[in-house]
Parts: sequence; structure tokens; C-alpha cells
Amino acid sequence: MPEPKIENVDSTLPQEENIELVSWLDRLKQHLNIIIRQIRGWMTDHTALTPPLYHDNPHPQYWHKTLDPAWASMFFENFTTPKTVLNGNAVTNWDGNVVTDWRIASDTTAGTIVIDAGSVLQEIGYYYVSISGFFTGSQNTSYVLSLYKDGIVTGARMPIVLRGTITDSTASWSGLVYFSTNTTLDVRLEIGASLDITSIIWSIHRISPTAGGIGMGINNNDTNGFPEAGPIPPGWGQSP
Repeated sequence: MPEPKIENVDSTLPQEENIELVSWLDRLKQHLNIIIRQIRGWMTDHTALTPPLYHDNPHPQYWHKTLDPAWASMFFENFTTPKTVLNGNAVTNWDGNVVTDWRIASDTTAGTIVIDAGSVLQEIGYYYVSISGFFTGSQNTSYVLSLYKDGIVTGARMPIVLRGTITDSTASWSGLVYFSTNTTLDVRLEIGASLDITSIIWSIHRISPTAGGIGMGINNNDTNGFPEAGPIPPGWGQSP
């Protein structure tokens, strides 16, 4: 494509009538041509993104479109043969991913989602975390299914209280969490001997890569942005 260029601003104006005006128009033409060349060069240099990962960073606005987000989402569902999880064990062997991982890595076999803070394209930042499911347990029994970070329980807990003769219940947890270090997450049965999971979905989605605790209190010790996990009394939630 030939380079766009303004050849003439006003060809009808005789030079001898107003030399100053003609000189001004000539300078305007030159500046307009410079602007056009700059815009064309900017478009050439700032619209190139290479699939499939689009990790180019030709200009900050494209970074925000393609590299700010990060997500993973796993699911399990079996209404015929629920998944049994024992106390202290993680939920493993998920059926698959709801969507393909982007930037962060999920392992459906191990039941983990890993956030890497040491890579060139860091994955730290604010994430929206959501867990929900349908569960079956024993009558008049309470369970707690919790999200663990690097083997330590967080305040992201899903209480499941089966009072009286009830054996089925739903539970969920969602919240905004800040990750500042390398992190391995999994979902474990914190309280209860064993729990059957009929269906469960776990999603984590980065909404901002902001490197700091702006706007909220951050616990960067063992919970790293999660609510603190306080003790739960024995027999909590059970009927007399």
C-alpha cells in the first residue's frame, strides 16, 4: 500500500495574493504528512500479537487485554457414583476443565491449581475464587470442605450441616483473594470422616494484576490474602 500523503491543502489560492497564508498552508501540509506517517508507523508497531499465546507486549493497552487475565476452572459430576473424599484428603480426579487454562495451571488428576509468581509473566494479583457443589453425608453430621493453600487451611470454607434425617446438601464459597507468592491450591475435607461429592465446580479468575494490597487488608503470612481460618468447635452444627 502506498504511503498516504497530502499533496496540496488549497490549490486554488494564488501564491501572490497572500504569501504568509501560502507559507502557513505549506507548513500545515508538512506537519499533517508527519502525523500521518507517525500514525501509520504506530499502527504497524502496535497491532502485532502472535497467536496462540499472544504474549507480545507491543504496547501497554494490549498487555491489559491479553495478559492481565488468568483463570482455571475444574468440575466433577456423577449422580450415579459420587466421589468419596476422606478426612484430610484433597478432591482429586476431577472430570475436566470447564474452560482451557489461561496463564495459570490446573491439574485435574491431582486436584490442584498453581499460581506462579516467579515466571517472566507473573501470575500474582487479585483473583475471584468460587467453589460450589452438591454433597451427601450421614444424618445429623456436620462437615467442612475447605480450600487449602500450600497444605495450610484457609478461611475459604464450605460448611455442610446435615441436621436430623437430612443426608444431602449444597454448599458454596466465593470471594476476592490476593496472591503475592507462588501458590498451590487444593480442596480438602477438613471436618468429617468421609463425604460423598455428587457434583462440584471450582473456578479462579484473576481480575487485576495489581502488585499490592490496595483497598483491602491482606494477610500475607500463611493464608496469603484469604480470610483467617479460626478453630471450629467439636460437634459444631449437630442436632442435640
